[in-house]
Amino acid sequence: MWSEISLGDTAEVSWGNTSTTKKAYVAEGYRAYSASGPDGFVDWAEHDEPGVVLSAIGAQCGKTWWAEGAWTSIKNTIWFRSNSPDVDSRFLYYATADPDIWPKRGAAQPFISQGDARALKLRLPPLEHQLVIVGVLSTFDDLIENNRGSSLYQVGLVRRGGLTGGRSFR
Repeated sequence: MWSEISLGDTAEVSWGNTSTTKKAYVAEGYRAYSASGPDGFVDWAEHDEPGVVLSAIGAQCGKTWWAEGAWTSIKNTIWFRSNSPDVDSRFLYYATADPDIWPKRGAAQPFISQGDARALKLRLPPLEHQLVIVGVLSTFDDLIENNRGSSLYQVGLVRRGGLTGGRSFR
């Protein structure tokens, strides 16, 4: 049976590091997530467990990213992960992936408050069903990523003339 919960009742929900901006980015290190997504690296990791990063302000407000390995979320983000044995964090990622489900405030510069993120209502199936759903959706994610990489490779070949008999396109 599916149940309705508030995100904050089943997950730790917190601001990204509000004192860290993109000015702290370095050439290599630990993956950093800003309100634009995984777009840089920092010298330290604040998380070593998978979680979800939410863009909490600006043009991509409401967009989420799945974060794995060692990572840090910076200013203008909210991160969350399940703190319940009955809820899978990856399922929370898929359940919150639609930017339109997030309550946004502001007009010119939309934002999501931490309180509103915690209060977000979700419907959850039992854990065993969550895991099946995650298995199916993550398989599709892998296929999409593989196709994206293959497409980028092919575009590079075309631009260099590798698939066009030496004719280059730009």
